[in-house]
This record gives sequence, structure tokens and C-alpha cells, in this order.
Amino acid sequence: MANEEQVALLKQGVDVWNQWRKENRGVKIDLSGADLEEVVLEGARLEEAKLENANLQGSNLAAAFLRESRLSHANLGEANLRRAKLNRTHLQKAQLDGADLVLAYLKRAILTQASLKEVKLNGANLYRANLQEADLYRADLLVANLQETELQGANLEGANLYRANLRGANLEGANLYRANLRGVNLTRANLRRANFQEANLYRARLREANLQAANLYRADLREANLQGTDLRESRLMDAQALSTNFKNSQWTGACIQNFDLNDDTLLIGAKCDYLYRSWSDKHEPVTFGARLPAQSDTSFKPGEFEQWIRSQAEAQPTMDLVFSEGIDWGAFAHSLDRLREQYPDAGMTLQTIENIGSAFVIRLNMIAGADQISIEAAQRQLYEAQLALNAAQGKIELLMDMSQILKRLASIQPEREQTKTPIVERPDPFWKTFERLKSRRVIILSLSLLLGAGSAYVIPQLLFPNGFDPTQINEVERVRKSN
Repeated sequence: MANEEQVALLKQGVDVWNQWRKENRGVKIDLSGADLEEVVLEGARLEEAKLENANLQGSNLAAAFLRESRLSHANLGEANLRRAKLNRTHLQKAQLDGADLVLAYLKRAILTQASLKEVKLNGANLYRANLQEADLYRADLLVANLQETELQGANLEGANLYRANLRGANLEGANLYRANLRGVNLTRANLRRANFQEANLYRARLREANLQAANLYRADLREANLQGTDLRESRLMDAQALSTNFKNSQWTGACIQNFDLNDDTLLIGAKCDYLYRSWSDKHEPVTFGARLPAQSDTSFKPGEFEQWIRSQAEAQPTMDLVFSEGIDWGAFAHSLDRLREQYPDAGMTLQTIENIGSAFVIRLNMIAGADQISIEAAQRQLYEAQLALNAAQGKIELLMDMSQILKRLASIQPEREQTKTPIVERPDPFWKTFERLKSRRVIILSLSLLLGAGSAYVIPQLLFPNGFDPTQINEVERVRKSN
């Protein structure tokens, strides 16, 4: 429990608090569980303070002194911690989502299982910090110092690590899906079983890094330095390795289906006993197939691995488009036409269509050097946009069919009644109107008018659920003409 006198003193202001701490250096600070939400504590002296479970959400702790303080399970969401001194601070399972830690000093801080979603750590110093199993989803770590940091099992999906220093860091089993690692320093880092799927590693430094069993599916490795890297049993399917340095690297057991390289890719001294040319993710774990050499008891002869991989590079490059839950062929044809218009120099042609269970794999030929990552992303967007347009058109046609049915029903003449029921005169105007609307034809015509008027609102909502975008006019017109 927090010391209420200390809490009250802290709320009097930073100047009063800092003066009191100067005069009472030996007094232990207990603010655990205190409610300090949105309190201004800029520059506050909170070294070695107990702040477990404290509520500091939205508080201003810029340049605060929190060395060796205890903030386990504390709520620091959206707090301002710019330039704060947090070296050796305990932040286990703390909540720091959206917090501003730009240029913060977190040397040897303990942040195991902490939540740091979309946190700003630009230029922060996290040397030898412990971030095991921390959630850094879409965190901004631009040029941050993470040298020798523990990030085992951490989530860095979509994080920005541009030119960050991760030399000697431990990222075993970490998730870096679609992370920006452009120009990052991962020299001698432990990246075993890490997920780099669709990550940007352009010009990254991975010299002597351990990438054993790592997932580099569709990763961008262009001009990266992987000299002396351990790539054994790694997934290099659809990875781009143009002008990449693989000198003295190890490849045994790796899968290189659709691996893209060029004449400037360096493979001098690369070692490989055998590799795989296909893979399947139908069941976990992912399995590799099409071993080369084919016999399980044989290995590549000296120089044979480089010779084979060079021969594959000279063949026409291909790109696989995977539709795991079926395919709308009309939408695909439209998206492919648009894709060819968008990338006229890619030389895209259809090679094969393979049906695997409910999934379809469409392989396209293209010229060497084509930007496959951008092309595939564009195809996915165009295909999904076409599916949405088709769905909207189907709803519009349904409304039009309903309108035609109502018009036909309205045109049918009602049978004349054999006996006329005398109409009882009612003085109330409401009843007179009701008697007139008893006619089936009038009712149907009224419904038809309501439907027609309603469609003036419904159709735009179907076509433009997020508001009208003038650029969609061409899309709608093209769909109308094609049908």
C-alpha cells in the first residue's frame, strides 16, 4: 500500500517533492498502487521508489529519474517518458501502450512480458535490457540501441527498427513479421527460429548471425550482408537476395523454392550438403520436400551447390499467388489485367494453375529483377477490391429484380368482385384514406415507389460504404461494361 503522506506530498508539485527528497535521502518511497493519472511529474526524483500497480496513465514523466524503481504491473499507457532515466528499472508486465519513450535511458531495464504496443522508442538506449516475451507490436525503434538485448519470444510484428543496433541481441523465436529492418545491425545476433516473414532486411548487417530454422519467407534481403551466417534448415521461399553477400554461409537443409538472386549475389565459400525445393504448410510444423540431391544418403560435391543455384538464377523467375480458400476467377482475371497495366515492364505471363485441396496456386512468369513483393501486394489489393465491387453489383441487381417483380404484380388487374359490399361511410379522413389503399394495385405501386426511392440511398451505400471516392468511378464503369 502507498504511503498516503508521500502521495499527497508528490501531488503538491515536483519542486516541493524534489526538495523533500533532498532533505530526506534515507527515506524509502512507497507509492505502490497510487493513482497518479495525468499528474505532472517532469524531472521528479523517483529513484528506487516502489510504484508497483501504480496508475500513471497519461502522466508526464519526461526527464524523470526512475533508476532502479519498481514499476511491475504499473499502468504507464500513453505516458510521457521522454529522456526519462529508467536504467535497471523493474517493469515486468507493465502496461506502456502508446507511451513516449523517445531518447529514454533503459540500460539493463527489466521489461519481461511488458505491453509496449505502438510505443515510441526512437533513439532510446536499451543496452542489455530484458524484453523477453514483451509485446512491441508496431513499436517505433528507429535508430534505437538494442545491443545485447534479450528479445527472446518477443512480438515485433510491424515494428520499425530502421538502422537500429541489435548487435549480439537474442531474438530466438521472436516474431518480426513485416517488420522494417532496413539497414539494421544484427551482427552475431541469435535469430534462431525467428519469424522474418515479409520483413524488410534491405542492406541489413547479419554477419555471423544464427538464422538456423528461421522463417525468411518473402523477406527482402537485397544487398544485405549475411557473410558467415548460419542458414541451416531456414525457410528462404520467395526471398529476394539480389546482390546479397552469402560468403562462407551455411545452407544445409534450407528450403529455397522461388529463391531470387542475380549475378551479383555472392556465394563464395558457401557450404551445403543438401537443400529442399518445395514446402507445405498444411500441417504444423512446416514440411520441406523435393530434396536435392534426391538420394537421402548423398550430398553436394564441392562447388556443386553454387553451380546448381546459379543455374536456377539464370532460369526465368516466377511468382506464386496462393488462394488458400478458393478463388473467384472473374475477380482474378480483372485484377490480373489491372496488374499488367500497373506493371507493364514486369513481363507477367501465366505459367501454371495448381489445385491443392481447396487452395489454388497460380504461378506467373516475369522478367528478372521485377519487384515481386510490390507486385504481389498490388495484386492482393486489386483482387480484394474487385471482390467488393462484385458483391456490391450483386446486391444492386437483386434490388432491380425486386423492383421489376413489383411492377409486374402491379400491372395485374384484380378480379372484379361478384357482389359489391356496400361501403360504410366514415366521417374520419383516416378511414377514407385506408379504404382507398385497400386496392392491391395501389399498395404494390406504393411499395415500388418506396423501393425506387430507397435504392437512391441504398445503392451508393453499397458501392461506397466508406464515403464517395471519385477514383472509384472508373472501377464502377468498367464493371458495368464488362457485364
